[in-house]
Amino acid sequence: DSTQGNTLVLFQMVEKQGKALFDIMKDSDKDVRYVDGSVNAKEREQIRKYAEENDNVVIIASYGTFSTGVNIKNLQHVVFASPSKSRVRNLQSIGRGLRKSADSTHVTIYDISDDMKHNNRENYTLKHFKERLKIYAEEKFKFKVYNYELWYVMAKRAKKPDNYIDNKTFYKYLIEFQEKCKLASEAGEERPQTPNRI
Repeated sequence: DSTQGNTLVLFQMVEKQGKALFDIMKDSDKDVRYVDGSVNAKEREQIRKYAEENDNVVIIASYGTFSTGVNIKNLQHVVFASPSKSRVRNLQSIGRGLRKSADSTHVTIYDISDDMKHNNRENYTLKHFKERLKIYAEEKFKFKVYNYELWYVMAKRAKKPDNYIDNKTFYKYLIEFQEKCKLASEAGEERPQTPNRI
């Protein structure tokens, strides 16, 4: 598994990003810890030390608490869940993963960006991503850019409701219902009740 090892996920907004990510991840097979500004310094240090001494730990932390001045030696992955264009902040955040234990040789950075451009106008997230790519190139980091159509991925993963029917089946039921309504009308009978599946 390419995500074996410890992971630091950095976010910007507590309610919209950090807590939402934690709610999604907390029941996974990873050992997930959460840190934002409300977590006191002693507990932050315990979480940092725990990650250094254990494997398969995910720390979901705000930029303000873990992007600078925190040294985690046993870290294989850093995820920028809401990245910034600040050169200093990005390099310091990458530095979290580069302060490696003796048996590690590299860290993988996942830099996530939305491409929401419209009529050739780029959104800020995409503009900031392009700025970070320049930083990575100047620092001679090896990197690859992958494009994902998330709407397609999410649609494939979404659990269909129990009463879900595909369009072809829905259309078949609709035609059958229309035919029943027509027959009832011709016979002078009451219109049949609309079935739940329509």
